[in-house]
Amino acid sequence: MDISTATRALGALSQESRLKAFRLLVRSGTDGIAAGKIAATLEIPHNTMSTHLATLVNAGLAISRRESRSIIYSVDFDGTRELLSFLVEDCCQVRSLPAATRQCSAGLLQPRPTYRSHLMKRMHVNISVSDLDASIGFYSALFDAAPTVQKSDYAKWMLEDPRVNFAITTRGTRKGIDHLGIQVEDDAELDEVYTRLKSADAPTIEEGETTCCYANSEKSWIFDPDSIAWETFLTRGESAVYGSDSIRPQEGASACCSRPQAEDATSKSGCC
Repeated sequence: MDISTATRALGALSQESRLKAFRLLVRSGTDGIAAGKIAATLEIPHNTMSTHLATLVNAGLAISRRESRSIIYSVDFDGTRELLSFLVEDCCQVRSLPAATRQCSAGLLQPRPTYRSHLMKRMHVNISVSDLDASIGFYSALFDAAPTVQKSDYAKWMLEDPRVNFAITTRGTRKGIDHLGIQVEDDAELDEVYTRLKSADAPTIEEGETTCCYANSEKSWIFDPDSIAWETFLTRGESAVYGSDSIRPQEGASACCSRPQAEDATSKSGCC
């Protein structure tokens, strides 16, 4: 690899959304991931995401293939390995290093077996706050990152370390932790977690398709022995509105978007 090719590849990774997309492709391994799912997972408009993915392909960092009606993207391991080898090639010329260390560039970024079935998906924490601006300042400092989504009544961080969807909102009536959850990345994972919910022997509410927290999602709710609400959800895209709160929480209850209550399994919800 020459320096101009390396510069183009590094330039492709210098934009935040493209870097997030590339990291998502790395996690998907050789199986790859559909363009629509990448856009939904990162909550980026589809057209914008298509442009970012094309940049990664042109930089030699990603490849694409068609499966039925979907375009599947995966890491170009050859191109990425060449980039990493170019970046570290001089380290192997340091004579004082042990022989094993001098082999640092041999075997970089070998495709790894898919391990997604053994991963905890993405933890979700939703906190009701009284002062959104003060809380955004606090959590931005704590996470060393700006919110991924920020509205007048809501903010969300999609963190990779730790892997968590952390949200705050001013809509809850009871300040503090409103609910917890698990965010999945595709329908197969959603089915997998639904199966776990059914085996937990606890009140469960299958809400289905809903709009809340500025996102279109499919979700179910379950309540632990102390009536702490957990939601399992798959985000399918962005929403211009926060979501419906036509179902009011019971007196004294919280819920941004009015999550269902453990004692009322007929309620409908909508909060993520």
